[in-house]
Amino acid sequence: MSYFRQLPNIEYQNFLTSSTGSQDFLLMKNIFLRGKLREDLQNNFTVFQKYSIRGDERPDQIAYNVYGSSDFDWVVTITAGIINYQNDYPITVQQLYDYVIEKYGDRANKVNHYVSTEVRDSNGRLIYPEGVLWQAYSVSREPKWHCYCIVVSSDSSQ
Repeated sequence: MSYFRQLPNIEYQNFLTSSTGSQDFLLMKNIFLRGKLREDLQNNFTVFQKYSIRGDERPDQIAYNVYGSSDFDWVVTITAGIINYQNDYPITVQQLYDYVIEKYGDRANKVNHYVSTEVRDSNGRLIYPEGVLWQAYSVSREPKWHCYCIVVSSDSSQ
């Protein structure tokens, strides 16, 4: 990956068994240095070509499609503001499906919970607050007429 060639070298104390003493150093890449795009360029849309990620594309595939070489994957991640690939980059459809199944199990396609909406009387007095959660699978005597539900489903017909 050409990205690492651009990083500066640092001297790091040699702790290997081949070390000749405390003054023995190894020349290494400073992997803790992170590049950042200038803010004036980040906000200048004439510099960048807008690109929407298709399906499960990775940064190296986007770099190949846009720049003709997968070696420029670092350009894609820096301009997109991606610091931690695992947390900042969109997950694949399969990863999302696996996460939902792991989290909700056999309840994945069922109503998980209800969330209340705010209810006020004609004088504007609060009758019921917004954002109260009820678990759909628990017994509750609360009125459901002012609630909506969130359904996690991979089937668009539901």
